[in-house]
Amino acid sequence: MSPCTVEILLPTYNGSRFISGLLESLCNQTFSDFALITRDDGSSDDTITRMEEFSSRLNIRRIGNADRINLGVIKSFEVLIAHSSAELIFFCDQDDLWNSNKVSRMVELYLGKKSRYGDKIPLLLFSDLSLIDENDIPDGASFLSVNNFNTAALGDPYYLSFKNPAPGCSIAANRELLSGATPFPEVVFMHDWWMIIDAALRGRIEFLDEQLVRYRIHATNTLGITPEKRRSIPALFSNWLHPGRLSRILSQHKNSIAQGKAVFRKNNRRFSVPWYIVKAFLGRLIMPRIVRMTGKGKQYSWAAPTE
Repeated sequence: MSPCTVEILLPTYNGSRFISGLLESLCNQTFSDFALITRDDGSSDDTITRMEEFSSRLNIRRIGNADRINLGVIKSFEVLIAHSSAELIFFCDQDDLWNSNKVSRMVELYLGKKSRYGDKIPLLLFSDLSLIDENDIPDGASFLSVNNFNTAALGDPYYLSFKNPAPGCSIAANRELLSGATPFPEVVFMHDWWMIIDAALRGRIEFLDEQLVRYRIHATNTLGITPEKRRSIPALFSNWLHPGRLSRILSQHKNSIAQGKAVFRKNNRRFSVPWYIVKAFLGRLIMPRIVRMTGKGKQYSWAAPTE
């Protein structure tokens, strides 16, 4: 008997190029007592046919979409969450590869935290990822290291409002977190980003420092990796003077602030834009350089203001 019920949520859309590799990696999991809940978002390729080839090897529950309605990735995950019922839920992308111990290691982490905190606290777990290209060739770096994430700041919802360390494929969440995180409001621009901020405000975030997913970097990523180049601070400021780049930066922060305000408001908290600006400046310009110079990134953190 499984120590906890487990479901993996997989929305698909024109993913025939990579979907077989993903499903093969799910078949090879050392922890196999899970259901795969999937919904196709109106694919025009043979994604569904490729999925059907794995019907005898995986416990697949399909959510019908006879009218081929395209909801987009966020609403697709919302539909899948609504059809899920397990104690522990994993999020899955159609183009990545999971290491064989991905589910087992996350289940072990979850059971340990459940034993410590109980099952009534909202809990989000995530791991690091390794990087691969379109041909499965490893990049040699991890997602967190390339993006200079400070894992010591995981409890700070302001830090998480402008910097998301947990792509959906790295996440597992318990039922308590999901029941309060949905439905997603229109202001949400990625479901995983919304949930990790929500978890920081009303629950716990637990990080497993292992690379359990091979995260694929390619031209059609819904939200790809954005490595921060190791340029000097003056060079960064001069780069921002470029009108096109400055416009994109301001637009990104506008979206982050809107999402942050919404999730704070949902939790009856006040979002401070000035405090966000301070945290963003420290988190993007100052802290990554301190981490690289000292090698003590996990020792540097800051507390969010109490209210």
